[in-house]
Amino acid sequence: MKKRTCEIKIRLTDEELAELNAKVGQTVFSREEFCRRAITNKEVKQAPSPDIPILIRDLRRAGSNANQLLKIAESTHLLDAPQMRKVMAQVYLAEKAVVDAYVMND
Repeated sequence: MKKRTCEIKIRLTDEELAELNAKVGQTVFSREEFCRRAITNKEVKQAPSPDIPILIRDLRRAGSNANQLLKIAESTHLLDAPQMRKVMAQVYLAEKAVVDAYVMND
């Protein structure tokens, strides 16, 4: 980890400070980390609601279940395998959209 030895001091109006605090409040970062990310052009995503990890888990379970059904469909020819592949792709895209929206990948 880099040792941070330099310090800056800036002056803000009450409105500017309120706006900065409001933006920081929507993330999981401290005000300092928020500013560092802004300076280095790193992505700052809004903090997820507590339900997002549950949603991601449930989507992954659904994908796993669909994958098991696809294996059965291919081996027994009882289910429509192409349709199951479509369902698998839709579950994967939904999971990816949620993860991309809320998970930081530094």
